[in-house]
Amino acid sequence: MPDQTQPANEKLQPLQVLKYILGGTCIYAAVLVTLAQLFVTAL
Repeated sequence: MPDQTQPANEKLQPLQVLKYILGGTCIYAAVLVTLAQLFVTAL
């Protein structure tokens, strides 16, 4: 089992990195939107 999971993990690493990058950009966009809303309400 460990021999089979190691290559699978190696194949899934790029997908996990892409998911991490996409998730990070989504969170970053959400933070920018909330900051923009706070800035607009402050004005």
